Amino acid sequence: MKRLFCEIFSRIESSHDLSYYLFDRLKNMEKYRAVTPLKIGLKITNRCNFKCSYCFVKKNSSDLSLHNLKEIFKKIPQLPLEVYLTGGEPTLNPEFIAIVNYLNEMGILIRLHTTGVLLKEIGKYIENNLNVFESIQISLDSIKNYGKIRPNAIEHNCIERIADFINCCRLKNYENISINTVLSKLNYLELRDIFDFAIYHKVDKVRLSPIFSKHFEIRLNDLDTLEYFHDILCDKKYASISILSDPFCHPWSLAKILRINDFQAPLYCPAQKTEMEIDVNGDVYPCPFLHDPKHLMGNLLKDSFEKVWNTGVDELNKVEWSKNELCIKCQMYPFCGGGCYAQAIVEGKDFDTRCALHKS
Repeated sequence: MKRLFCEIFSRIESSHDLSYYLFDRLKNMEKYRAVTPLKIGLKITNRCNFKCSYCFVKKNSSDLSLHNLKEIFKKIPQLPLEVYLTGGEPTLNPEFIAIVNYLNEMGILIRLHTTGVLLKEIGKYIENNLNVFESIQISLDSIKNYGKIRPNAIEHNCIERIADFINCCRLKNYENISINTVLSKLNYLELRDIFDFAIYHKVDKVRLSPIFSKHFEIRLNDLDTLEYFHDILCDKKYASISILSDPFCHPWSLAKILRINDFQAPLYCPAQKTEMEIDVNGDVYPCPFLHDPKHLMGNLLKDSFEKVWNTGVDELNKVEWSKNELCIKCQMYPFCGGGCYAQAIVEGKDFDTRCALHKS
């Protein structure tokens, strides 16, 4: 079993190189926190043209206006290195183009998270301004059963529209495009189809993400699906695909810690340390999966930046946040601290229950 885990994770790349670098410099501080966030998630709308069963976003017509965004950024003493635009579907914000132009003028790297099913005007704008976007991530959870996993009443020919958008980007030699797949019991057997789609359309990066919601019945079990993922990820047919996953936010969660003998990189969570997320109304949260009253850090339309950034739950101020006895006794505790704090909160536990060592 350990051999299978090792082979799987030899195929998975992390996108947190900068965060790792900062981690090494922050870890000796009382609070592992930069002076200002280097990355900010901007949830610029709650609108979306899909109703995914596992989505945790409350869908409505609320938007973050350009005016309010400017007011928020006036309060931040040093602008972030990069932002990711999310929602909902961020391109449905009526001021999407104006927001992108503003961020570009401010010299901030822009990462777009989108369904790829775009309004015609927005699609043309993006295709004609690809140099503005540091990266574009397209959510794609199914090929054959797209309409069942992402139900909607107004959009049609979604796979074809996504393919057309990708092809337009590739024809203009835009390479920083990736696919994000949220894996669950609903779609994990389609992973080969998604990889085939990526190869056919010359997308060489696929991010694998877990479900962060209370829909436990469709969440994958690490051990039950281990051999299936091993066969796919180690298939030479897919050697050209870079498989991306954040240290905590991947479908196998803390299965990575079984690599005890050759463990090197810290399992680093950037929430409330080098990153934060701003909601449509100016509320600030440590990460996309902790939008609740307990984890509300403040509101940047009402509060000062210092008040917002210097607050937050104590658990996220350190690596070793869990008080679970099994975690504390584990030799990996100094590195993982109990796993993903957000996932533990979702389940009402004091550790990340996806950890394979808790099941051994």
